Amino acid sequence: MRSPFTNRPTIFVCENQPGGVGMARRLFEVHERLLEAARDLATRCECPAGCPGCVGPGIGGSAGNKAAALLLLERVMAQASSG
Repeated sequence: MRSPFTNRPTIFVCENQPGGVGMARRLFEVHERLLEAARDLATRCECPAGCPGCVGPGIGGSAGNKAAALLLLERVMAQASSG
């Protein structure tokens, strides 16, 4: 999803509890480890194209979901480390 503030692809982390319970702030603080864990989970999963357990529910044809998720994670991680 593109941010209405930057017009760049953005991942939004929201809490559903009024006033929050602090998870969004903590996830922001550990975002690099979170991205690495997501990449490692998808990489280790034995499914060939992506499944709900490694990349979430499929969008359209599922043939490229895993590859797309891994590409997105790598690009976000590279951007985070260079910026």
